[in-house]
Amino acid sequence: MDTYLYRRQSDGVVTDARGLQRAMPLVGAPHCLTIAELDARGWDLVAVVEPDPFGEGQAYGEAELVEVEGEWRIVTPVIDLPAPEPVVVLPAEVKAEAERRIVAVCPEWRQRNLTARAVELTMQVAGGATLDAGEQAEWDAGLPVWQEIKRLRARSDEIEAMDPIPADFRDDAYWAAPE
Repeated sequence: MDTYLYRRQSDGVVTDARGLQRAMPLVGAPHCLTIAELDARGWDLVAVVEPDPFGEGQAYGEAELVEVEGEWRIVTPVIDLPAPEPVVVLPAEVKAEAERRIVAVCPEWRQRNLTARAVELTMQVAGGATLDAGEQAEWDAGLPVWQEIKRLRARSDEIEAMDPIPADFRDDAYWAAPE
């Protein structure tokens, strides 16, 4: 984004100089000034500075308008930015993501119903009875749901064991079923 450098004069002497970007308020002003308001308040556009590419981890420092031998020059230092703080992901965040994914597969109310029905069918078989075709179909329909929930829990355990836990742990690639 281009930087617009302005100056204000009083009796031919520069009293103030500012650099701003088109979409940015005038820093330090009691309220935000637009470029039109600057013009109306006696600020003169001195120069438009197009951004230069710079290395990763660098940015422009504060631009200064400097008079050298009667000529105005823009001095904009390139500064090194501090390294970003590493993102620390807590195991509780991974557990919350696992819960979100599990509930998307099977809402909690349905998990309770499937569990209750599985207990009934298990007790029936444990008592020596066999499942009829409808009961067997219920059992068979519930198994893939529980297998997916079990898989998601296992993926959660694996991600939680990573050191460090990746910042992008929510990416589907971490949660995908093995091929």
